[in-house]
Amino acid sequence: MTLAFTLVVTALTLITLLLIHTGSAEASGPLSIDVHHGDKDHLLLAASRSEFGLAFELWCYEAGLLHNGTGEKREDGSVVFTHRSGDVTGTTTFTPVQPDRIIMKMVATGPMERLKEASYLGPCMQYWHSDAFMRESGLPDFAERCFLYTSRGQVGMLETARGPMQSFDLDGEENNPPWTQWYVPLTRMHPGDIWSFGASGERPTHGLVGVTSKDGEWLAAIGSPNVRNLGQGWHDCIHHVPELEYDLDEAAGEIRHQSMIYLMPNDKHALLDAYRSDFAEYLGSPLEVTPVGPALIVKSPSGGPLRLQLEGEGLEQAVWEETWWGAWLLAGEGFQIWANASGNDLNLVAGLSNGRSIGADVSGAGWQAAASVQFPMLELAAPEARAAWFWERADAASPATGLPPQTGSNHVLRGRLHFYDESEAVDAPVQWAEQDWAQAVPITIPVE
Repeated sequence: MTLAFTLVVTALTLITLLLIHTGSAEASGPLSIDVHHGDKDHLLLAASRSEFGLAFELWCYEAGLLHNGTGEKREDGSVVFTHRSGDVTGTTTFTPVQPDRIIMKMVATGPMERLKEASYLGPCMQYWHSDAFMRESGLPDFAERCFLYTSRGQVGMLETARGPMQSFDLDGEENNPPWTQWYVPLTRMHPGDIWSFGASGERPTHGLVGVTSKDGEWLAAIGSPNVRNLGQGWHDCIHHVPELEYDLDEAAGEIRHQSMIYLMPNDKHALLDAYRSDFAEYLGSPLEVTPVGPALIVKSPSGGPLRLQLEGEGLEQAVWEETWWGAWLLAGEGFQIWANASGNDLNLVAGLSNGRSIGADVSGAGWQAAASVQFPMLELAAPEARAAWFWERADAASPATGLPPQTGSNHVLRGRLHFYDESEAVDAPVQWAEQDWAQAVPITIPVE
């Protein structure tokens, strides 16, 4: 009996050691954080796992109102940073939530006019001291492991549209291809190139950015529901820049922001599920979208549902399919079309072959065609709502038809169904979209 028990214990011990040393990514080890200081006394949060050691150092903060500060690790395992900038004080508390999360809460207090100047904060998530995540050769090795979520799901950054960095020679190795990039969420106007990182046309659908470990077993990511932009920087680092105007409480005289840091096994489904659960009260769209064969039924915030059906070669036989990340896909020979609901908009990105055009049929009970306007769009009106459909490039005589560019066989065409009320100018959605689409490096997606 004793011998049998000893054999069982020995076998279990060997299995445990084997799992650890073969890189199994079971989230069984403790997650710990501490205070580090970098160059120029930068204040860093260091996060580690027992399975592989240091994962990253988060510099708080690279850009924004708060810079250098002091840090303290508490007995309960949390870490508190205190930053001061004149009469503004920022307190950031990091609390590990086992087994795979760190809650990051920031509270800034001070005169309201100063808080309104704090439009963003720039935490920089750095990996160049992490044996598990750092580059093996050049920056491309790191950049290809960085990812974000778009209408196409979790996408590696080197698979996205990337623009040149203006701070480097266009013929230099830094721009062939560009190894750094900024990404602007779908809900924000694209500002174009910022800080010379390049301006991608790929639009994140979630404020979540991450990187996988060199062995592919782990990921480290950071996210919050309202961000200005996401990025992958000059070195082994990634960025998420919160939009603090959403977190400003004028009545309380403070800014309260929360982000979540993830350090977990490399599972793209589990990461997005965790993010959605953590920020469920902030996420979502007032639009309800249901695929019905080749059409999408879109329930507006205040009007009745609209039926959107695309028309073109091969599209009549295609069927919309919902994806696990919440977008919809219509695919067939020579086309891939992605739809994603965000705020009061349903956004489409269509990859099309052979210069083909595409049409949109939008209709619904209780909706009537509105008065003709001087803009290439379809305008619909219901008793308490308005809707507009428009293409990135439309036929002026027939706004329902989206036109391909003059050059190139395979191309991308974007469209948007926008819901609004009478208080919004009728031309506003088109003007917003035209400016938005013109700013970024055009997205490219495969047609098959």
